Amino acid sequence: MIGQGFSVTIANIVPFGILSLIIYSPVLALKIFQILKLRDGTLTPQTSSAIDVGVQLGLFVLSFILAAMVCFGTFEQLRGRHASVGDSLRHGLSRLPRVLLVILLECIIFIGVILLGVAIAMLITMLAAVILGPLAVVFGVLGAIPVMMVACMLWLAIPVAAVETLGPVASIQRSMSLTSGCRWSIFAILLMFFLVEFGAGIVVGLLFGASSISQLFALGFGIFLGLVRAVAAAIGYHDLRIGKDGIDSADLAKVFE
Repeated sequence: MIGQGFSVTIANIVPFGILSLIIYSPVLALKIFQILKLRDGTLTPQTSSAIDVGVQLGLFVLSFILAAMVCFGTFEQLRGRHASVGDSLRHGLSRLPRVLLVILLECIIFIGVILLGVAIAMLITMLAAVILGPLAVVFGVLGAIPVMMVACMLWLAIPVAAVETLGPVASIQRSMSLTSGCRWSIFAILLMFFLVEFGAGIVVGLLFGASSISQLFALGFGIFLGLVRAVAAAIGYHDLRIGKDGIDSADLAKVFE
């Protein structure tokens, strides 16, 4: 599915790329502002750190909107057609209110699960430190398990909201139903994306250090990888609907007509 995500993205790189630039423009503007201010020395370290946090949060939230915007274009590509930027944007915007409610609910769920994961990690680390000492940090990683489980269950919530006429809670429940029985495969896909992004960050850091070039390249690659993830989620939704509901690509595309 990852390979198919890359192939569909490359085949639609112009319309999907323009959509990505439009959606991620606030993050790009914020990052460029940070780099320019750091160059002339008018940005404090505290403000720069706050901007870094804002950029990461922006990438996280805007990736959900991008996932909704590329659904139509992805379905068209799977039918052997090509969707224009205008068509993808029009269909995505028509479903944006419902998608935003799902995004809000997902963010609330993730915040709660992350807080739970941190609490579990701290508890395990403190308990294990008595016996294992420095190795306790390894067990502390177990606190990430709840976050990974929820990420797999909610992987299709945005495509569901963009395609089906469901509210935010129903979209979450529908995603959990569709992903049931294949969450290990979804976990492998998400893990692969994480490893690719992490590995690319290390390579860029070794080649360019902490320069402006490396920061912009890392951001650009992160946006591209976010686009591929969004396309992969749409493909996953497409394939699971066909496998579990017995419909075909034409039936899925009809919801946008």
